[in-house]
Amino acid sequence: MSAPAGVQLLLSGSSAPVCPDCGRKHAPSLAALAHLAEAAMRIGRIHRHSVFPPLTALLDLANAAEKYAQATQSLSDCGL
Repeated sequence: MSAPAGVQLLLSGSSAPVCPDCGRKHAPSLAALAHLAEAAMRIGRIHRHSVFPPLTALLDLANAAEKYAQATQSLSDCGL
C-alpha cells in the first residue's frame, strides 16, 4: 500500500501506513494530531505567498485544533 506524501500514521516497528479511518478508530488522539499538523502545514504554505491566509484555511486549522483538544480530553477523562 502506498500512502500520499505528508503527515501520516505508521504502524509501530514498520513503515506501513495506517489508513485515516483505522487511525481514528484505534488512535484517535494521534489521528487528530496528524490532522492538526496537516492543517498547520497548509497554513504555512499559504502564508509564504500571501499576507493573510484565507478564512477557510484558518477555519480548517481551528477545526483540527478543536478535534485534537477533544481527543486528548477523552484520554484524560479515561485516566490515560
